[in-house]
Amino acid sequence: MVIRRRRWRVRRRDDGGFDLNLPDEERQLLAQLLPQLREVMENPDDARARRLFPTAYLHDVERDAEYHRYMRDELVASRVAAIESFLATAEAKRVDEAALMGWMQCINGVRLVLGTILDISEDDSLDVLDEGMLLGRRTFANTLKYVRVTISANFGNMLSLAAASAFLPFLPLLPRQILLLNFL
Repeated sequence: MVIRRRRWRVRRRDDGGFDLNLPDEERQLLAQLLPQLREVMENPDDARARRLFPTAYLHDVERDAEYHRYMRDELVASRVAAIESFLATAEAKRVDEAALMGWMQCINGVRLVLGTILDISEDDSLDVLDEGMLLGRRTFANTLKYVRVTISANFGNMLSLAAASAFLPFLPLLPRQILLLNFL
């Protein structure tokens, strides 16, 4: 088995900047996706932008509409500025903290839109993990029960064989027979 050491993608430098170690294909892919992200953000009726502008007030539609009326333009301007920052530094090997924050905001925006397009729900995935965790715990508990029963049965067999061998002139069971009984 070959263990591959994971190479760093972003590393902080001593002067406060950051080194970026991204393959050219990943940079080009992001550069191609970001204009599409800008189109999605600038169209307020686009369903793909649902996660980019989440609901602030779940139970109060009026307050949520007011929040979006005041904040949406600022959120769009922030994301567009991040896209511009990314496109300006797309080929850079070193960036400052502000540019790195723009990169992270762009990558997060692409992630959110792709999650919406693919209909990946965070709630659904947690349910699956919860079910898997419960199934794993149940399996572990059953394994422990089996081990306890087997150990007690083996102890009982050994105790009875030791007592029987003290009174009998021959061995009641050979070691191979004992192993065969444990496997059955």
